[in-house]
Amino acid sequence: GAVLPAGWLMRAFLDANVLFPTVQRELLLEVAHLYEPLWSEKVLDEWYFSVLAKLGEEAAAIAHAELLVLRTRFPFASVQENRSMLGTGDRLALLKSITLPDASDRHVIVSAIRGGADVIVTSNRKDFPQRTMAVLGLRSISPDEFVALLMVDSLPEVLAGAWHVVRRAEAAGGAISPSALFKRARLSRLGKAMARQSDKEMPPAEPGRGHARN
Repeated sequence: GAVLPAGWLMRAFLDANVLFPTVQRELLLEVAHLYEPLWSEKVLDEWYFSVLAKLGEEAAAIAHAELLVLRTRFPFASVQENRSMLGTGDRLALLKSITLPDASDRHVIVSAIRGGADVIVTSNRKDFPQRTMAVLGLRSISPDEFVALLMVDSLPEVLAGAWHVVRRAEAAGGAISPSALFKRARLSRLGKAMARQSDKEMPPAEPGRGHARN
């Protein structure tokens, strides 16, 4: 992938399918001070209605409350339709000439381009072919690969955020090993990294939060 200048946070557009699984979502948001998260209102709607369809009204009510917190915590993350970065027009024009594996995913790419994203974090990489993404100046990456990328330069911060997720999971449902939790969440590389650490070695520091770019 492209090397970003020092101090320049990577912009990552999060697809709905990485926000729906609780552990994935919590981990990605715990370490959101290490990159700039982006999404769209349509993506957030997809997340909410997926919860409603698969888990029912009670879970959807919880998701609705989480969405309110999300919008407050990350006020600049939602890409608006009138948002435009340098070169957006040319890339959007190019996108019109490209046939995608799933036309319903076009809105994800449009919002990623409008938000100036460097990568699209998605569990459905087959719907975002790398050759097509490269033409558009983007890259699709799985949550596991994305977190591993963050660990290259910020391993202690990622592990600290991961321990917060583990402790919340334990409080909600009982003891579980970090490796098992993250393997189940399809974040196996993070699970392996945590298996090499002990809880005592990790200080209970709260990861910082910030928004480097608007």
